[in-house]
Amino acid sequence: MAGCTYNYTHPEMTLTFSLLAVDDQPETISGAVHLLRDHLRDRGFRLDEKAIDFDDTSSLINYESGAYDLVIIDFNLGGIDKDGLEEAKNFRKKNLYNEMIFYSGQEELSGLRSKLSKAAVDGVFLSTREDLGEALIGVADIVIGKLTNVNFMRGIAMAEVAEIDMVMLKTLIDVFRDDSNDDQKELTTHVTEKFKKHKAGLFKRTKERLEEHTLLNILGDDKGTVSSSELCLLIGWIDDKIKVLDRESYRDIDYAGKVLAPRNNLAHRVEERVDGGPPVLRSLNKKKPPVTINEEWMIDYRNTLLKTREDIKSIYNTLRQNLLGRDTPDDA
Repeated sequence: MAGCTYNYTHPEMTLTFSLLAVDDQPETISGAVHLLRDHLRDRGFRLDEKAIDFDDTSSLINYESGAYDLVIIDFNLGGIDKDGLEEAKNFRKKNLYNEMIFYSGQEELSGLRSKLSKAAVDGVFLSTREDLGEALIGVADIVIGKLTNVNFMRGIAMAEVAEIDMVMLKTLIDVFRDDSNDDQKELTTHVTEKFKKHKAGLFKRTKERLEEHTLLNILGDDKGTVSSSELCLLIGWIDDKIKVLDRESYRDIDYAGKVLAPRNNLAHRVEERVDGGPPVLRSLNKKKPPVTINEEWMIDYRNTLLKTREDIKSIYNTLRQNLLGRDTPDDA
């Protein structure tokens, strides 16, 4: 590695690890990228990969700094008037804080190091094409290691739960927006009445809003009438009526227990450290036991968030196909 001294800033607090690959033959590194994808999934992250070839690199310098967790550039891009060294130099001018791997299938690492030094390109890891998979995993672990602390996990929990909630909200709005037939109207009435009963003993104002507005309108406003756990509850009530979901898989989601409870622990407890050990989150209520946040806990919770999001998107697709005859949109 040639003088990698930059401080790293993650582009956004999510479970997505973003990779930009610059290679004129990206299929030749697909095995290395596959190794990275599997490794990240084991650690509780998903991989988002973008590949560009030497014809597209004119836009490299325009990428926003910090937009990618890791950038990899092939030295032998194959262009007559263009090589990876020039692209690495251009990219580093604008993107000071990205981790970068510079690799080659032909050049010796000592030769690459010398070329980078002469071009004044700092903060770069080096790899042969043969060892690229190992290098990707090693650098990814360095990046992830800087992110796996309690405060970052707080950000991840908030962002991922918000995304999952949005998918559930889209599901419900799509279902209740379509009232073109009597069966659909009956379904809407069935779920609305169950929700009224659920809310009746909780908040007077909420009950009044349910009398004044349709459930579709309430879902579409920003007044917080429907909680995260209630979004999942409403989806369950829809399937009580139409019975198209795998109920065992749906019950396994346990949104309140497996997703929201750990999120709330991260959000509402005070962090303490004892004798250099892993952080402990303590509630202000002394009767509640402390929660130890170690790497195993974080990996488990990240994987729960990933799986829950995938499961909710699958439910969304199933309901749309059965009720509306449409597939899930790509941006859900």
